[in-house]
Amino acid sequence: MSFAIRTAVPDDLPLVAELWRKLSIDQLSKDPYYRGSFEFSSGEEQFYEALRNTDCRIFMAEENGAVIGFIEIWLYPGDFYFFADDYAYILHLYVEETERSFKTAFRLYKAAEEWAMEKGRRYLAADVFSHNQKVVKLLEHVGLSIYRTRLVKPLTGGDGEGHEAAD
Repeated sequence: MSFAIRTAVPDDLPLVAELWRKLSIDQLSKDPYYRGSFEFSSGEEQFYEALRNTDCRIFMAEENGAVIGFIEIWLYPGDFYFFADDYAYILHLYVEETERSFKTAFRLYKAAEEWAMEKGRRYLAADVFSHNQKVVKLLEHVGLSIYRTRLVKPLTGGDGEGHEAAD
């Protein structure tokens, strides 16, 4: 497999939005807490803003002229989530199911990491669903370690469906 990693450009907007839609369906269909729709239509608007924002970079994996994956990374100031210092945050990483390999995901990750270091960030963070052990193992392999753990318990009523939040 021979592929290239490149920075996304505005013409990539429909491709990035479609990959994000596939990522959303892939991950949320495995999420035991997600109860929303699987009709994701706001991708182009959100990525239009991301592509214009200097605190964001989207890298594309491309093979034989076809985009097969992407990674989206943001620069954030120190905050409640990671208050030690300014940091970079991987928001999305997706590779087409038929093209998935450690090598593709790794090279996307490395492009994001290098960009974050060029921007002076000393820390890189990412959130991963617990069901996505392949990505957990990839991120541990490249040196990320568990910093916090989010525990969740569904609170249900007699119907087993949970309660709506009060107004």
